Amino acid sequence: MAILRATCLLALAFSLILCSWIAYSHYEHGGPALLDFAVMAGLPSKLPSIRPPFYTIAPWPGVWLTENAVAGFMFGWWLAARRKEPALALLLAIFTPLIVSLLVGQDSLLLLAVLVSVFILLENKRPLPAGLFLAFLTVKFQLLPAFILLLAIRREWRALAGFAVGSAIMIYPQLGSLGAYLTLLPAGLNAAAVMPCRECMPNLYALVSPTRWAILASFAVLIIGAIVSRRRPFPEQFALAAVTALLASMHAHVYDCGLLFLAVALAVPFSGSRARTIAAAWAISPLPYLLPYYGESLRLIPALTAVTLWLMLLFLPVARDESPPAPGEYRTA
Repeated sequence: MAILRATCLLALAFSLILCSWIAYSHYEHGGPALLDFAVMAGLPSKLPSIRPPFYTIAPWPGVWLTENAVAGFMFGWWLAARRKEPALALLLAIFTPLIVSLLVGQDSLLLLAVLVSVFILLENKRPLPAGLFLAFLTVKFQLLPAFILLLAIRREWRALAGFAVGSAIMIYPQLGSLGAYLTLLPAGLNAAAVMPCRECMPNLYALVSPTRWAILASFAVLIIGAIVSRRRPFPEQFALAAVTALLASMHAHVYDCGLLFLAVALAVPFSGSRARTIAAAWAISPLPYLLPYYGESLRLIPALTAVTLWLMLLFLPVARDESPPAPGEYRTA
């Protein structure tokens, strides 16, 4: 088992290094790689910036790629150790959203590391630092409501306080420019370069039209997810929140589907219900994210994949493949 885990982790490390090298090499030679990085770093780019004004990064992709690659490796290591499934690291190495995230310069792996930190801190009864870490997700605020609701239904008031403090620290220095940013945001989100294909988004916005109905559907998903998860074990609660966050986001791309990998690894054992196993295996395979490139009729596959996994978590509570719950595990305070 130790040799298998080391082999899978080496495969993950190789994949991350190779993708980072490809992205950096193309960026250095004027290729189309790392476009999103260029926007976030304030470098010349045809893409409009959709990140909040308080989100700035160093204008050199080497550090950026290294940080994301390290975050991805630690994420895979943690999942393989937690589930005692070394193959999860190997599956992560070929996970299309991870590869795309590195090639376009996104921050999805860093945000996954943030969410894992929040999960670990909450699991170890450290709500205040968990809330402070969650504040980093403000840079993709469309993903926040599901996790804020999770804290509320668990009555994690100290975590919510930590989130409020952390968000204030990030936002306060930029209050003067926040109004202009919020005014320009709708135009930026609807720009063809930012949203080239509504149907390709892995959320309800791809499936429901017009927009006002998509907004209502997103609110409904948030509320249903919060209500259903009240009496679930914490890993299932967090997994459901991760998928709900993606579905209700109103703006997402394939690189955001790392949330589905996190949900599967936290709450779906590859045994028991055949339907559940197939849905989980499909969600973390490369196929749902590669097939849309081969025809317009396949563009809805990522959104349908997220919906299917959400329904499985919602209506087929999973039997944990770990030890029986410890006293107090089902506490909500």
